Amino acid sequence: MKYSSKKFRFLTLAAVIVVSSWVTTSDAKAGVVFNQIADPFVPVTVAGGTGGVSQFDTSVPASTDDNDPRQDFSTFFDNFSFSQDLTVTSFSWLGFYKNNEPPGVTIFPAEKFTISIFANDTTTGPFSNQPADTALYSFDVGTASETLLQPGYYQYSADVTPFAITGGETYWFSVVATLPYQFDPTDPALGNVWAIPFSSSTVGDGVSIEHYAELVGDTISKTEYTSDLAFSVSAVPEPSSLLAFAAIGLVTGLRRRRRRI
Repeated sequence: MKYSSKKFRFLTLAAVIVVSSWVTTSDAKAGVVFNQIADPFVPVTVAGGTGGVSQFDTSVPASTDDNDPRQDFSTFFDNFSFSQDLTVTSFSWLGFYKNNEPPGVTIFPAEKFTISIFANDTTTGPFSNQPADTALYSFDVGTASETLLQPGYYQYSADVTPFAITGGETYWFSVVATLPYQFDPTDPALGNVWAIPFSSSTVGDGVSIEHYAELVGDTISKTEYTSDLAFSVSAVPEPSSLLAFAAIGLVTGLRRRRRRI
């Protein structure tokens, strides 16, 4: 079969348009693909609190008192999954500072945030599903563009080094604030606290988990809560890059065929 130069150009253009439309359709799905941040955001109370404390304290005075909570360590986790393979590119979440300080004492903001992603553990307990002990990925994301969302609550977002998520698998997300522990010398139980809010969204499965140790090095206690956390995940579907290569291959193939005619 013989193609004229004009017809070849038309077929090439048509092929590019068709394949590009596939890529555009796929890329339109890029962005937020999992979202538990309700809009509008309304605080939710679970087990007497509106969020889960998730922090690592710095500037903690040395203490030998087992009842001294100034070295407290707490991390909250929430799970997510996707139906297809994706490449995760960024996260967003909400947070608030719980003012346990005496009146007039300034609360200092977080020095940085650390995002960690864990595989799902179904074998070691105490729950049927929980984050594995070791993170698959961890990212220090600085202050994550901390911005006031509404009185008392902040919003955060951070890009991460892209990583692959396997469709159908469950993963666990955590974000931990590193911040200086402030205290009233007359009452060491008063401190600087950051927490991620519970969510009223119905997107998730209504389960989050806390790991807590009163003192650094203590045995970690694990508690399951009947609420999701306010965070979202942005990702790029894997087929996007494949379709882009397909477009290049199709055009190249048409050109080679024309040379043989």
